[in-house]
Amino acid sequence: MATLYGATLLAPVMDRIDSNEGERGNPWVLPWNPGRVDIWDRSSNGGWEAIDAAVRRATGDGIFLFILVLQMNGAALDIARVEGLRAAAAFYWMGCLLGGPRETDLAPKEWAEHKKEQASAWHSWRAVVAGLLATVMVEEDARTRLEGRYLRGQASLFADAETEWSMFAEIVDGLWSLSEKLVPLTPAEERRVSKDGGRLFDDRVQERAGKLADDARISTFDRLGEQRRALAILERRLAS
Repeated sequence: MATLYGATLLAPVMDRIDSNEGERGNPWVLPWNPGRVDIWDRSSNGGWEAIDAAVRRATGDGIFLFILVLQMNGAALDIARVEGLRAAAAFYWMGCLLGGPRETDLAPKEWAEHKKEQASAWHSWRAVVAGLLATVMVEEDARTRLEGRYLRGQASLFADAETEWSMFAEIVDGLWSLSEKLVPLTPAEERRVSKDGGRLFDDRVQERAGKLADDARISTFDRLGEQRRALAILERRLAS
């Protein structure tokens, strides 16, 4: 019955709804049969209040998802562009280290000192590359978690963001592959990574995913005029 009355509202000719029994002038035309149909539960916050709350929730959910997707795309572009400069600098740095003086160019004492300084520089270079790799992995895992939770696993990046991110991730992966050959981990470093690396990585992923989601919630509440709820999230973040 509800489908019948709703469908006739779409009729292009007024004559087609003249026979409908209902409250004329009300855009929500409902059959005027209170003895047989009572759509609103007026005894417990029903009626328009319930509809208003449901519509508000649905609107908030839609705004949140829209902002979340935009923020994940913006973050991917920003990281790819800014950290991409760092990756390019790491390539240049690597070239400088590989093109240093040869042993025959220096006296034995100077060569020994140079080798010591170069070893320290290589480890500093590897730390920068490891930081780039961690950035890529944390961002991708955090994005995957959010996509699984809010987007039913659907990819969130638009074509331009996906292209720039893929290029950046490929450069970083190449740098890390080179670092594994040029500056391999010592046994002590491997043990430390094996012991604490997984836990620290999971903590960073959870923190990053939480920040992206909270930023989207704050923006959503602000647009809905619920500044108090937005401030509550900020206060929780500052207290943690």
